[in-house]
Order: sequence, then C-alpha cells, then structure tokens
Amino acid sequence: MPEIQVGNAPESAYDGRLAQRDALQRRRATGRLSGADTAALLEVEAELQARDAARARLEQDRVRAIRQLLVKYADRAELHVTGPGAIKADITDLVRHDAVLFAAGLVLVAIALMAAIFRNPRQLLVLPLLTCVLGVTMVAGGLGWMGGHLTPISAGFAPLLLLF
Repeated sequence: MPEIQVGNAPESAYDGRLAQRDALQRRRATGRLSGADTAALLEVEAELQARDAARARLEQDRVRAIRQLLVKYADRAELHVTGPGAIKADITDLVRHDAVLFAAGLVLVAIALMAAIFRNPRQLLVLPLLTCVLGVTMVAGGLGWMGGHLTPISAGFAPLLLLF
C-alpha cells in the first residue's frame, strides 16, 4: 500500500535555543545564575513559548488543510492522516469542543436548578453567576500573571466552580 509522509524540517536555530535554555535552567538549579543570565533565561523561555504556540497553530492548520484535500479523493481510496501532529490536533479539538459543550450544559442545568430553588431572578443571576464569573476571571488572570497557561483541559475548573 503506498504511503505519503509529511514532516517538519529540523530547525537548528530552535534546537540551539532549547540547548541554551536547558543550560541556563541547570545553572539556576545549582544556584549559579547571574542577573544577566536570568534576563537571558526569561528571554529564551518567552521566545520558545511563542515559537511553540506558532508551531502548534501551524500544525493544526496543516492537518486541517490536508484533511480537506483528502476529501476530494475519498471515493477512490481509503486515506488517513496520522502522526503526532494529527493526534495532537484531534485531541485539542475534541477537548475544546467537549469543554464548551460541558460548560454550556452545566450552566443551563445550574440556571434551571437555581430558578426552581430561588424563584427570584436577582438571586439567580447576581450572586451565583457573578461570583462564578469573578472567580474564573481571578484564577485565569492570576495564572496568566504568574506565567502559567490555561489549556482546554485545565479550563475545566470553570464549570466545576459553577457546580460548587
């Protein structure tokens, strides 16, 4: 059975920056990191994060484009897109879709339940939903301020907060 393989070309500049980051992180772990090294480490980490995000978007767009192209030939052959990039794109899309669907369903159920219990729209909308929105905003903002990332998987805390 014929096979076509598409991959990313190796990036020596990216690999060099990874090696530089790893060396600086080792020096930080041993306590021998100077002020200039700390600034260099922050710069390299920010550059690598931006590059990783751009690569992930590119990979996801590439998988979508390949799948759209393969639709034209679906009547003539059985075609599959596989590999780490396709798996990552599929999982990200699945988790994002499920998180949105779960959150929307949970919000609707919570609103219906609170409407049946409280019978007062002000008690229903103001206190519970406003508290949840403020809590999610504070957690997501604090996480961003500390340099963390809110992923589709970790974003599941928002519906759980509403549930509690």
